[in-house]
Order: sequence, then structure tokens, then C-alpha cells
Amino acid sequence: MNFFNEMPVYKSKINKVTSLCIKRDITTWEVCSKNIIKLIAAENYEVIVPDCDVELFRRATHPKIAVVPETSYVDNETINRLSEIAPAARHGWYLQQLLKIAALKAGEGHDVNVIWDADTLPLRKMTFLDRDGCLIYRIGYEHHAPYFDQMLSMMGITKSLNASFIAQCFPAKSFWVNTFCQDLEQRSGKNWQISIIEKINFEELSGFSEYEALGNYFLSKYPNEMKFSTAPWERLGKSKFGQAEAVYKNYRLILPLLIEFISFESFDVARIEKISPKEFLVYIFKEILKENTIISYPQINHAVRDNGGLNTAPVKRLLR
Repeated sequence: MNFFNEMPVYKSKINKVTSLCIKRDITTWEVCSKNIIKLIAAENYEVIVPDCDVELFRRATHPKIAVVPETSYVDNETINRLSEIAPAARHGWYLQQLLKIAALKAGEGHDVNVIWDADTLPLRKMTFLDRDGCLIYRIGYEHHAPYFDQMLSMMGITKSLNASFIAQCFPAKSFWVNTFCQDLEQRSGKNWQISIIEKINFEELSGFSEYEALGNYFLSKYPNEMKFSTAPWERLGKSKFGQAEAVYKNYRLILPLLIEFISFESFDVARIEKISPKEFLVYIFKEILKENTIISYPQINHAVRDNGGLNTAPVKRLLR
């Protein structure tokens, strides 16, 4: 008898929050990491960095956060195989995805781990565990077809969620991720990391998403243990408000009333001038109308299908 499948075990606290960072983003990390330990309750925190940058990050990181070298999670065979077939410009991007899966996989049984993107600033207290033990996922609305082509080829599963799992953060039970990796290895006869690498179409600029692959796999196995938050968040923090330090200084009191977290992605071009009062009022009006609740998998799919994106009306209708 499979005890884990028969008797779900619910945790009341996150085991570990993991971020990944490189030297280019260390200034943003210094700002974001302070709020991570303040606003996301967990037993442990860590940031995974290139081996050569461990000491640099130890000097820049709060002592409550362990600084861990990449080779603690990915072996040289995997790194070498990725170097052989991935374009040099995208090697680090794909390596980070393998590292995230390895970090989520660590732990015992039903330990809950969370990946939190290092360039993302939490603005208010966040939870990834509902009162009934379900994991809470944030959602986005992008759709990149090659992610799902790779997922189908690798695992034989299709996109199940009308929204996207790509939302700067991702919770998972260690047992769920271990099951994902075991299924991969059984299908391919190779270790899970090599299995993923060899199913990526490297002719695509972005040919794999760890969040989409894991999220849709979990929905195929554990849909009743997953819920979704409709809380709004901001991906284009730099172009809307400026660098992370400026946002923390100028907007840390008002933005938490509107959005749950804000990202400062490397591709986003930072504005130099402060946002005008008129622009900010427009932003407030747009965000304040959005729904902020926790709903089930069927409810989120109906809400997104009915509206092509979330606003208050379809979600409220579902909750009546």
C-alpha cells in the first residue's frame, strides 16, 4: 500500500524557501531577501549561487539565509551534458531550472518547499498553505507553446490549467517532486536531469519551464490538494516604478494594499523618473478592482475560461 497516496499528510509550516541568484542581480537580492525572511514564514531559507560567488553572497545576505553552491544540487555530469547541447547564452537559464527542481525535491515525504525568485520583492505576509492543508499557487497569464510541446514529449501530459504556473514563486511537497522525477526516470531509463535536458528543443529560445511542467504534472496527480490565489502581482516592476531599492523606499506602504509582490526582471528596463501622481492613480484604480481570494482548480479554470483573464465578476460568481 502506498501510504502517501492513501493518507495525505498536511504540514502547517513551510520547510524551506529557496531562491537562486547570480552576481548581476545581487543588489536586487539584497533588497528582496530582507522581505523574504520577514514576510514568508519558513523553517529554513537558502539562496543557491554559482560556486565562485559563494563568499560574495555570504557578505551580502542576511545570516538567516544559507548561501549554497550550485554543485550542492547538480552534479558535474549534468552540468557538462547541458554545456554540450544548450546554447552558451542560455546555459545558466536552463541550469537554474534544474536547480529549482532539485531544491524542491529535497526533504522528507510531505515537507513543503517553496521556490521564490530572487528578483521578486514580497510586499505583504504570504502563505502557501491553506487551512485545509492544500498548497496555494499564484498564477500568471502567459502562454508559450514550446513549454507544453516539451512537457508532452517528456511526460505525456498536456496543459491542464487555463492560467499559467509561471508566477515568480512555486510551492511543492518533496514527495510530489520525487514522484515526478521517478516517473521521468522510468520513462527514459536515465536520471531525471538528463531526461529533461534531452527533451528540450534548444532551437527555441525558451524550450522548458520547470513551473509549467511540475504544476501540470501535480494537477494530473493531486488536483484536490491544490488551490489558486487570484491576488494581483506585478512583473514589470522596473519599468513601472524603478529599481527594487527605490520601490522599497518610496512605495512600501501603499503597494501592499494593491499587489502581493513585485518583480524586477533583468529584461525589464528600469524607469529613471519617479512615477507621476496621475500614472499612480491609474495604477491604483486598475489594481484595486481585482479580486483577491483562494479558489479551487475547477473554479480557477472556469474563471479564466469565462473571462480570458481574471477580474472580480467571474470569481465572485463562483463563490456565491
